[in-house]
Amino acid sequence: MEEEKKICDKCGIEKHPYHHKSGRIQWVCKPCRNKRARKWRKENPEEAARISRHYARLDRKKNPLRQREANRRYREKHPERYLQQKRECDKKYRDKRNKSLVEYRKNNFEKCRAHDKIKYAIKKGKIKKSEKCEFCGEKEKLHGHHENYEKPLEVIWLCSRCHVAIHKMNEIRKSNEIKKNLEKEAQDDKSSL
Repeated sequence: MEEEKKICDKCGIEKHPYHHKSGRIQWVCKPCRNKRARKWRKENPEEAARISRHYARLDRKKNPLRQREANRRYREKHPERYLQQKRECDKKYRDKRNKSLVEYRKNNFEKCRAHDKIKYAIKKGKIKKSEKCEFCGEKEKLHGHHENYEKPLEVIWLCSRCHVAIHKMNEIRKSNEIKKNLEKEAQDDKSSL
C-alpha cells in the first residue's frame, strides 16, 4: 500500500513523511529537518560538540573492533599527521608516564630486576630467546615468563596469549588459596570459641 503524502510543515511541498527511529511520524521532510539541525549546530557549537563526543564515545565502547579498524585506516592514510599527533601526545604526557614508570619500578623492584637481568643476558648472548611459544608453538611476540623472580634467568618463552592465560590462572589459584585460608581461619575462630 502506497503511503500517503503530506505537505511539509516547513517548506510546504508535498512529500512522504519522515519516519523517526522512535517510530513517530514527523510531518517535516528530511531535507527541512536536516537544515534545522545544521542551523542548531551552527548556533550551539559547544553543545553540538559535546553531544557528538558523547555518541562517539558510546560507539567506541559498543564497537571496539570497528574503532580499531578505523584507527588503522587513518594511520595508513595520514602517516605524517598520525606521527605528529603521536609526538605531541608523547610530549604532553611524558612527565606523567615517567612518574608512573618510576612508581611502578619502586613498587615492583624484584620483578623489574628480573626483567632487566633477562634483557641483559639476551643482549650479551648468555641466554638464547626461544623461537616459538613453549605451549602453543606460536612464533611471534614471545615473552619471557618468570615462575619465580628470585631466579631471573629461568624463564619460559610464551606468546602473549599464553602469557596472559598463565597469569590469569595464577591469579585464580592465588584467590582460591586466599579463600581457603580465610575459611580455615574462620573455622579455627569458631572452634576456639
